[in-house]
Amino acid sequence: MQGTVKWFSQEKGFGFITSENGEDHYFNVQSVQGANLPANGDKVSFESKPGNKGLRAFNVSIISKAPQQNSRHNDDRISCPSCRKKIVPRMITYRGEPEKSVCPYCAATVKKFSSCFIATAVYGDPSCKEVRALRRFRDDKLLPTSIGRGFVSFYYFLSPSIAAWLENKHKLSTAVRSMLDLIVQHITSKGSGR
Repeated sequence: MQGTVKWFSQEKGFGFITSENGEDHYFNVQSVQGANLPANGDKVSFESKPGNKGLRAFNVSIISKAPQQNSRHNDDRISCPSCRKKIVPRMITYRGEPEKSVCPYCAATVKKFSSCFIATAVYGDPSCKEVRALRRFRDDKLLPTSIGRGFVSFYYFLSPSIAAWLENKHKLSTAVRSMLDLIVQHITSKGSGR
């Protein structure tokens, strides 16, 4: 009998084959002949027998692999740094601001979100485009280098007290905001190729 692999999970070790007459057959890795496991869309030959919960395929052999799709399939999941499962991290917020993201399986911290304290204080919004641009610059340009990581550590050591001090100083906050506007303009124009 021949059919097409409808769905197969290498992680779980089982899947389903749709035969040429449209019937679905359950199979697992023990039913596969050879070292290669089938993938979704592969043409296979197999033998069929009734199982406890429906038809079951055994002696599954790959006849032809599914053609590679030109359409781009994005798997936006990431691997958990702890359990290595493919995940979509869950966001943990504190007082309305993102604090960290965690693995939904093992609860390991995937990423900690730290504020741009001074920028948040002078712009008044941790999600405004200027603060996001500064965070992106921190993550993409500063954190990958040892000098950048040192600067960021020093900044996080000093900035919370400076940010708290700036909150009641309107004129000084306006001056700092103007300086940050220039920095944001510079880093965003460099990033856009100008």
